[in-house]
Amino acid sequence: MNEPKVEKCVKCGKEFKIVSVEQDFYKKKGLPFPVSCPACRQEMREMWRNKRELIKSKCASCGKDIITTPKFSPNVKVYCKECYEKYTETHDNLIK
Repeated sequence: MNEPKVEKCVKCGKEFKIVSVEQDFYKKKGLPFPVSCPACRQEMREMWRNKRELIKSKCASCGKDIITTPKFSPNVKVYCKECYEKYTETHDNLIK
């Protein structure tokens, strides 16, 4: 079993360990060992995700109050559950 490797994060400078299980995984997959700490790696992953946010909105069909994610385009219509189900019955080519 390998001893934990102690590395210094290239982003924040904090020390972090790469335990033997992680070392084995990286070697098996042919991947380099990480150069940033787990917190900085998580921060980088989150930068690529959409912001996790909910907003109050209105159903585009019936006007009912709903909670949804923000619209990324003004042309996007957001429906309540009931109106969405009605819409997909008549407009979704995958549902017969």
